Amino acid sequence: MSCVLVVYLLLLWGQVCDSTGRYCVDQPNIAESLIGESITFSCSYVYPESEDSISSVTISVKAAGDHYCGQGDTEIYNSDSNSSARGYEGRLSAMLDRNTRSALITIKNLRSMDNSRYCCRVNIERKNRSPERWQSPTGTNIKVKGENDVILDQPHFITALAGDTVTVLSRFKTKNSNIYHNVTACHVCWNMDYNECGRNKYTINCTQRIGENVVFFQISQVNSSHEGQYYYVIDLSTEDGSVSSYRGIGTELLVTPDKNTLNISQPLEVVFKNATIVNCNFSVEDNRDILWTGVYWMTGNPREHFVYHPDSDYIHPDYKGKTRLVGKSNLLLEEFRGPDNTTFYCRVAIRRCLHDTNNPNRIETILEEGSGTRLRFQVEISSQRQNNQNLIIALCVGCIILIIIILMVVYMKRRTADKKTRTPEETVVETIYFSEYSNTGYENPQVVKAQEMGDNLVYSTVHHQQSSTPAKPQKRPAPDTETVYADVKKH
Repeated sequence: MSCVLVVYLLLLWGQVCDSTGRYCVDQPNIAESLIGESITFSCSYVYPESEDSISSVTISVKAAGDHYCGQGDTEIYNSDSNSSARGYEGRLSAMLDRNTRSALITIKNLRSMDNSRYCCRVNIERKNRSPERWQSPTGTNIKVKGENDVILDQPHFITALAGDTVTVLSRFKTKNSNIYHNVTACHVCWNMDYNECGRNKYTINCTQRIGENVVFFQISQVNSSHEGQYYYVIDLSTEDGSVSSYRGIGTELLVTPDKNTLNISQPLEVVFKNATIVNCNFSVEDNRDILWTGVYWMTGNPREHFVYHPDSDYIHPDYKGKTRLVGKSNLLLEEFRGPDNTTFYCRVAIRRCLHDTNNPNRIETILEEGSGTRLRFQVEISSQRQNNQNLIIALCVGCIILIIIILMVVYMKRRTADKKTRTPEETVVETIYFSEYSNTGYENPQVVKAQEMGDNLVYSTVHHQQSSTPAKPQKRPAPDTETVYADVKKH
């Protein structure tokens, strides 16, 4: 029994030791805003314990100046007491969500004194065990610029798969937007220190999006050699013709292999009906390791167009305002005008905490893609089917009309064949006398003629009452008037 107890304690100790490297905090490296405005940055965290073993979770914020976060930094906010240090009263707050293990930290009414590195520190109270405290080693470096300055808002990082066409955007803005007239130059520094970014070192040209304060550049067929930091530098001219140069905070490009560890599943095909949901399911081995999850939908070969992206600036114009996520990762497509058999790919990106005793805050980024879902456009299919039905109906009606015409022609030919039609030059006038019938009471015969273009039949009307020689009563015809017909034939 004592051996079993020892083994159990060793296993328990191994689990505790193995979990010590899974306390992580993830923050953006840098963010900037204008004086007088607000700034918000995220703080995601993970820990190995189950929720049942945790009695409370609180967030504290420390200011570290220009150096990395450390134990001696000054605490300026604590979510437990919702209190702020002097100078931050009413300006600094944190919105904590234990379900997603994340917090949003906001500083309002920025001042020049707010230029500092802010460290997010997580505090958990564990049942029947000592509390745990940990924080990001780098924090978030906040840069506050003057009201006449320009800031270039770039994403913290972008993930891509090898072979993609990657677009990196930056939106520039200022409090006095009417001052600046045009972008006169735009380039991007790649893989160099922020302070060393210059025009003649590893630069890439970029372009302004027409009608918007957005600049962008693209990299085709990306691979691991394209990884690194990309800093925007733009020159803006003012109405008086002067030009000023401004630099962005940088975007990290991460090109990751598709490991197929998230088990992404999509239906092979769906039919679009007014508004259609395309399902996407995925799973991870241990949710307690996940710091952040992002879902994207793309199309194209190579992948280059976003059907859905959390930042609407990245969504292709054909889909902007027409898509959104339903649930965790399903795509709701409210309108679709693309070609039939367009394929949509579900992409899932995660940032997870790795167990590394030498690096207790080591974070890995993974991006994986589903097999794709073909979208059939039912509206086009129904329209084609209706056109086919209309064509069939038109052909049937045409056939019926043709049959009727043929029958009428046949009937007319037969009727014409039964007649002997004469032209005016062939008119024959025949006078018929009925003197041979004088003894039978057929007097006053009428002269009849063969009718032009008429039937080959002539007739005469005999009035018996006008006869001068009465016939025998038994032979008197009835009625008093009788018509005599003759079939006229030409010899």
